[in-house]
Amino acid sequence: RALERLENLGFLASRWEDPAVAAQEQRPLRRLYQITAAGQTAYEAAAAALDAAAARPGAKPAPKTKGLAPS
Repeated sequence: RALERLENLGFLASRWEDPAVAAQEQRPLRRLYQITAAGQTAYEAAAAALDAAAARPGAKPAPKTKGLAPS
């Protein structure tokens, strides 16, 4: 699982939501994820590397990552 690997690397933190919320909405519990400072740093480094690679002459355009950037 990708999210579990990212959590093991320290890039994400997770917790289970309040069981009362899930019970009230009659659904299973959700696991909630949050990016860590290390994850933010890794994301920014990867984005910068992608931008640098795309800026090289003859490089193909980088794929768009709409919606993937952390807020």
